Amino acid sequence: MPRLQLRRTGFTIVELLIVIVVIAVLASITVVAFNGVQARSRDSHRVSDIKQVHKALEVFYATNGYYPARPEFFNGDFRRDTLKIPDSAVNPPGTTNSMGYCWANSPNQYCYVPRAPSGGSFDCGTSGEQCNGYSISYRLDADPNTMITQRSLNW
Repeated sequence: MPRLQLRRTGFTIVELLIVIVVIAVLASITVVAFNGVQARSRDSHRVSDIKQVHKALEVFYATNGYYPARPEFFNGDFRRDTLKIPDSAVNPPGTTNSMGYCWANSPNQYCYVPRAPSGGSFDCGTSGEQCNGYSISYRLDADPNTMITQRSLNW
């Protein structure tokens, strides 16, 4: 009587380990690439926000002959109703209520600094002097140590 031979099918442990390592490497490459895409997306959003704020400030200046003082600009109702800037444009991606903190080393904040005709800053509008310039600063996710500043023409 012939003897039946059983065939064993399946993978060896070495083959399984190789497949697991390959999958892990591919997953880590995907995660790193995805993080870079997210950072670039947030940076693009920041640049778009600053352009929107800059345009609104220039329209305000053309209409009124001066730029808003710091307390006015930080008033949400003034930004929404007078400047027509949505709250989402003054809040970097993933944050809320983050205008200000000019000294912060963080991509999560934008900074508006008005300038008085005398060359000072921060004090225009409160001492009866109207603001004749401004700067808006922000940081990117790609390089949070570098501050990017957008200024009015008469800064």
